Amino acid sequence: MLTYQLNEFWDKFFIKYIESVCTFKKIDVNCAELEDYIVEKDYLDPNERNVYGEHTANVIDMLCYFQEIILTGVESKKHNGKWPYVNLEQFKNLYLKLDPQGTYVDFFDKNKYPEFKTNVAKTCEETENVEELFQLCEDLAYVYVDFHIIKPLGEFNFEYAWLVLQAPFIFKDFGILLFHDDYDASHLINFTLLLVEKCQATDKKEWLRLPEFGRICRGFETMSESWLLKQAVSG
Repeated sequence: MLTYQLNEFWDKFFIKYIESVCTFKKIDVNCAELEDYIVEKDYLDPNERNVYGEHTANVIDMLCYFQEIILTGVESKKHNGKWPYVNLEQFKNLYLKLDPQGTYVDFFDKNKYPEFKTNVAKTCEETENVEELFQLCEDLAYVYVDFHIIKPLGEFNFEYAWLVLQAPFIFKDFGILLFHDDYDASHLINFTLLLVEKCQATDKKEWLRLPEFGRICRGFETMSESWLLKQAVSG
């Protein structure tokens, strides 16, 4: 868990996540300049905040709040050995960092999408004792697909879901899911659209039989393992 408390980890995380968002949003960005911008914490300077545009600035605000949630959770787990409880208000605040206008903030009303939120809570509870990486990937894939089926956050859906998805991997000491290049990011986005289409046409009890569902689970597993391998090599 100590890896996730290092500034170096968060610098890499911010950079890779922002690069993925820029690919998704078709925003041109110089990777070397972005790296300097993140490592030097230039985004904390109000005069430098919008260097990469307002949306990217909002993404960085979201990442900073996510980091705060994770580090608080890490401390909680270290002291009591249990996963931290992330409440609906924190999920809402995370979204509002990405979309300060609150275009889809009604989603976080406790009375909206009750079945989905119940499933998320149940998954979090069940995965607390999961020790196998692939099982975690499989459990989270259900929530990932469900979220994209209902698409409650419109154009912000993928960015938000992809960030929140990282938290269980961090708390379970597994590698996070980062893209190696632009192709990986674009491919996952397109594949997610295909997967959602297939799952919508299939009874949920049969999702495990879908080749596409198995592929997303294995994809998550590979990305997580790849990140850990890179850390071992670089370390």
